[in-house]
Amino acid sequence: MANKGFVGIFEDQALAAAKEIFPNDELKAFDYAKNVKTMMAVSAATDYFTRRGYAFTVPQTDQQGFDWDAIVCRPGGEPKKVQVKSAGYCKNYEKGTDSWEVNLKSGHFSKDSKHMDGGTCRKVPHDFDLIFILDGDGKQTVMTQDEALKKPDGTYRVHSIKIKRSHNISQAKIDFS
Repeated sequence: MANKGFVGIFEDQALAAAKEIFPNDELKAFDYAKNVKTMMAVSAATDYFTRRGYAFTVPQTDQQGFDWDAIVCRPGGEPKKVQVKSAGYCKNYEKGTDSWEVNLKSGHFSKDSKHMDGGTCRKVPHDFDLIFILDGDGKQTVMTQDEALKKPDGTYRVHSIKIKRSHNISQAKIDFS
């Protein structure tokens, strides 16, 4: 399962919970674990921004037409659109090396969507202000859109970004204190 994005906290918590719920059906457990992993990231983002004085609002349902998952705002401040992601894949997780891979594509589109190419989603979100990432080490990373998407040469990333592993240190790029 490690190659399918369930290492660290996502294996210990999301996959373990799903296997308890579906003990005799590995496929159902794996599919449900993906939902739990997403819920863990949204819960962590809610906590992260709320502790910093932001109101955290999510749409009533998962709105796949949007590139953002939540709106955060402080009283008198400008609202910010937040993309929330989980990162559960790290090539050499057991060795404590490499980086977390964050898939930027949104993969819940139907097969006939204009964003699909065969079974692969090709839509990379661009309409957000901040990206919040919860990785398998339980660390949180917050970056602006440009920090997340722009390459040093000025072009935009195609499908994913890498977050360096840093044990017990938040990777937040922006001071929200």
